[in-house]
Amino acid sequence: MFARGDHVDVHDVFGLAESLSQTGSAGDDAPADQRLVDPSQTLRRGHDVDILGGADDAILAESDGTDHRKRDALLGEPAAQGFEDGGHVPRMHPVPPQQVDQASGDLFGHAGILARYGIIRKTQYVPVIAGNRLGMRALVKTRRGPGNVELQDWPEPKVGPREVLIEIAACGICGTDVHIYHDTVSSEPPVVLGHELSGVVVEVGAEVDHLKAGDAVSAETHHGLCGVCRYCRTGFPRHCRARGTIGRRVDGAFARYFKTDVARVYALPPGVNPLAGAITEPLFTCTHAVLERGEVRAGELAVVLGPGAMGLLAAQVARAAGATVVVAGLTADARRLGLARDLGIPHVVDLEAEDLEALVRGLTDGYGADLVLECSGAAPAAALAVRLLRKQGRLVQVGLVGSAVALPLDEITFNALDVRGAVGATATAKETALRLLAAGAVQTRPLVTHQYPLEAWREAFTRWEAREGVKHVLIPTG
Repeated sequence: MFARGDHVDVHDVFGLAESLSQTGSAGDDAPADQRLVDPSQTLRRGHDVDILGGADDAILAESDGTDHRKRDALLGEPAAQGFEDGGHVPRMHPVPPQQVDQASGDLFGHAGILARYGIIRKTQYVPVIAGNRLGMRALVKTRRGPGNVELQDWPEPKVGPREVLIEIAACGICGTDVHIYHDTVSSEPPVVLGHELSGVVVEVGAEVDHLKAGDAVSAETHHGLCGVCRYCRTGFPRHCRARGTIGRRVDGAFARYFKTDVARVYALPPGVNPLAGAITEPLFTCTHAVLERGEVRAGELAVVLGPGAMGLLAAQVARAAGATVVVAGLTADARRLGLARDLGIPHVVDLEAEDLEALVRGLTDGYGADLVLECSGAAPAAALAVRLLRKQGRLVQVGLVGSAVALPLDEITFNALDVRGAVGATATAKETALRLLAAGAVQTRPLVTHQYPLEAWREAFTRWEAREGVKHVLIPTG
């Protein structure tokens, strides 16, 4: 028949009830353990049903397709005896199976019949698990080539034993998403885009024990790590050769629901706004870039080139580490430079109106910056970074340029400069980033300057490319 963990279509359960219907009624005159209660929770044809157990416990999980994953449907008259949820007992209205509206496909009229046969039982709450499996709206890269991105009806994901299902509150637009749109970054369509996410756990797999429904979370971008290569074993999973990326090779978070392995999920600090939570993934990267790749120290001078989201995050992390921070951008970045001032960055420079090199020399007795974080991805910035550094200084490249860049290698060599790239993050960087966020040492919410419903994704991408504001996020459930 059905076994624990089975996923079956409503048609199958409906047919089972029909086949048993000759054995008796489940109406008002039926025994209490065979009555249907709370028919406001209804299953419709096309929904999935998750079978949760066997004849000794409640096993039918249902969905009304609107407000699922609530423990509000009880089976059996004396339900309060077996219901443990703060004493709340929903209204009970026994309904005989003969009252089923078969035109609309309501299934609950057959619940009493199923109860008689141990498919569902009395005094057990029924957690709504399946949701409306007919689909959700998702932003999908449909095939390779420029463009080929559109909103589609997409199947809701089902979780495995060690997976978590997240209802997305917000998902930030990253340069990678725009590159996938233009097909200048590889992807494996059809695939749902989006990887900078925050949301709420709505379902966990059977082997997940440290997260629960209602937890506010974010997630990292990894998928399918091998766990045994030198990079996985030494804490650098970003470089695992088996690694996939959400939003590129597996479905991402520009949709109402997103699933991922529990090891990829991080609980957000209490009180973190969902929009702020959507910026945790870039914060992870910047924390790794500043503290681990850049090795910034208290009292050093750190220059951040590029006042975009990555630059403003990196500047805040460097400041939290005790460095004196300079943020530099172009005249066109006026709003972003103003935000840097609002975030408390002490030195903010318009490169087209002020002399950055003179400022740096003045702040360092002529030595030069200890650390430059190049976050703009602009080709000329690399040469500027080299000029700004003191001898034995450190350059960390965070921004992606997209083309070959000329570097003054002789100057790098004679000045013994240390040039490093930074991508992804380690587990230690992620933990540090969350602590900084919890302590208020880094603010992410002010960076979200634009938010859109998922349906306005074209406008969002266009404004992102026009460099309007700082961070743009899509709200799939808005």
